[in-house]
Amino acid sequence: MPSDTPLYFRLLSRLLQPFPDFDFSFIRPVRARAVAALRLREGNRVLDLGCGRAEACLTCGARLARAAR
Repeated sequence: MPSDTPLYFRLLSRLLQPFPDFDFSFIRPVRARAVAALRLREGNRVLDLGCGRAEACLTCGARLARAAR
């Protein structure tokens, strides 16, 4: 982690390491709305540029999986 990373983020990251599937409940609806706004359809591709632990990418994948049914 870069040395200029805020202290609160470094501490929070350490606390959450043992819980890789932890997700803040207040972020889920925001992420869901953001992914819905993308209007993903079967055949679309999504690039996750590595911000976080891939929660947005997993949400996009789930949405694409539902669209493919």
